[in-house]
Amino acid sequence: MSRGKKNNELGNGEGGTDILSITDGHNKRDSCEVGADLKEIKSTLNEVMGVLKQFSGGMRNMQGEITKLTKKCNQMDNSIHRMHNQYDNVNREVTRLTKNCNGIGMCMQREILEITRLKKQCKGMEKLIQKANDKIITSAECQMVLLKNQKWEYSAPRPSDFAHMDDDGEEAEVFLEQIEDYTEKMRYGTGDGDIYIRADIGYDAEFLPHWKEFAMALLQYRHCLKCTQGEESSFRLSNVELPDNVIDLLSDALKTTHFRKFVLQDNEFESSKGIDFALEYLQRNRILKDFTLYDNPIHNMKYIKRLCRIISKHPSIKTFGLTGIHIEHQGIDTYKMLCSIMKAGQTKLVTIDLSENDIETGRDMIYATQFWSLLISVAIYLMMMMQLQLQGH
Repeated sequence: MSRGKKNNELGNGEGGTDILSITDGHNKRDSCEVGADLKEIKSTLNEVMGVLKQFSGGMRNMQGEITKLTKKCNQMDNSIHRMHNQYDNVNREVTRLTKNCNGIGMCMQREILEITRLKKQCKGMEKLIQKANDKIITSAECQMVLLKNQKWEYSAPRPSDFAHMDDDGEEAEVFLEQIEDYTEKMRYGTGDGDIYIRADIGYDAEFLPHWKEFAMALLQYRHCLKCTQGEESSFRLSNVELPDNVIDLLSDALKTTHFRKFVLQDNEFESSKGIDFALEYLQRNRILKDFTLYDNPIHNMKYIKRLCRIISKHPSIKTFGLTGIHIEHQGIDTYKMLCSIMKAGQTKLVTIDLSENDIETGRDMIYATQFWSLLISVAIYLMMMMQLQLQGH
């Protein structure tokens, strides 16, 4: 039997109607459920579509914001680029200004150096002008003194005879001739700046007026020495006794009369006033180059120390002599004296004469070694000074 027939039979049978009804009922129920599901799906789709629309709107808004931000970033990038350009321009300007400032600084430095040079030159010119003015004034003073002395005459009386001087009569004549000659040369300005009295003679009261004339001429002679700047000038008294009253006259006369060379030899000082006079002259005379004491006793180490202090501060002393001063009888440590003088004159003195002083180091080998070391040092020092002088020339 075919399937169609079977179905017709079932449908035409007793239970056929119920089966169809049931089937229709299920179908209806299924259709309702499917419709509800479809509605729910549709509603969900609508919600999804709404969400997608919102998302799409948000995306569009975000795209708009991104576009705006992109524009802003581009603008900021352009601004940064412009700022870099401005920074480069500023940097170049700063570099240019720095170079200009450096150039100005160098110019100012050159100007300052030029101003300093001109100031030094002006000071040098001022000194030259001052020296010229001083020389003019001194020359005028010298001329006035010389004019005034045209009427001056040597007035110290000559002793009537020298019988009371025993064998010193001839030396007295020599001495008086010398002191009168130098007095007149100083008064009339005819000398060459060299005063050298040498006579083996003791002091006599009849010599005092001659010493007074000599001292007054010395006092005035400072003007002539200033005119010639005291070049190669010298003051030397040799074998002439100088008592305290004569020392006082010479001390007052030589306070402002400055020679380049000063020598006192065998003057038989009555007291320490003679050494005081010599040291004071060394200290006052700032242009003195040569100072010598010969055969004039120094009484103690105090004078040696004082002498060393003066030498260490003296601006122009070059030659120093301290010979035959009889220190062996004065309790002076000769080695210590030598060390002190060398130390004081180590950067000043070119020539040092300490001969005839019996300088000894004793038998102690230590002192002997020190002494020879000192002599070697002296030799090296003198060689260095000679080398410096040769380099200066």
